[in-house]
Amino acid sequence: MNHIVPERIRQTPPSFIRGILKVAESEDVISFAGGLPNPISFPQEALKESMNRIIAEYGSRVFQYASTAGLLLLREYIAENVSVSTT
Repeated sequence: MNHIVPERIRQTPPSFIRGILKVAESEDVISFAGGLPNPISFPQEALKESMNRIIAEYGSRVFQYASTAGLLLLREYIAENVSVSTT
């Protein structure tokens, strides 16, 4: 396999971020790096319902790349429904 991989690719150093995330996967590690929220903080059932509704309405389009600004409807919803503390 090495004969088809260019030398410059084989000499590429490992990803620092990949290394952090690999360590953070360990059950006995609480990581404050890489923006890894506690898994229990995700409302899984609500997310499933939401995702099913979105897929039903938009189909496979939801899995395509989009503008880095994100979906306009989602940004508008967040702006109207999420309060931000300024203190």
